[in-house]
Amino acid sequence: MTEPLRYEGAEQQSVYQKLVERAHQARRNGRFRRIAWFMAALLIVLGGLDVVSTSFALAAGNEEANPLIVALQINLGSWWGLPKVFIHLLFAYFVLWLPTGRMLKAATVVSLFYVFVIVSNFTLAF
Repeated sequence: MTEPLRYEGAEQQSVYQKLVERAHQARRNGRFRRIAWFMAALLIVLGGLDVVSTSFALAAGNEEANPLIVALQINLGSWWGLPKVFIHLLFAYFVLWLPTGRMLKAATVVSLFYVFVIVSNFTLAF
């Protein structure tokens, strides 16, 4: 009798399955979950403040330096800030879905970057 064919790695989890398991484990950690909620809320607030501070800087006569945002301003008019806020909402969702130490560090770096951008925009505006 012959042995059934076995494929190498057939019993291993897929990358997606590993990621889902890691996300479940991270969400069970109460400390990470609380930090993730704070970081998600902070990212959303910073997204809104970025749009507001950019608007103030533009109203003061400054020009947008990011060509992608310039294209959004040309094509969407006064609605140009919605895609920016949507990106922040999407990142906040990822932080809540996978609140690992690495994701929380990434959210911290992104938040610090946006604090710098917001302060720079308000400095240019006033």
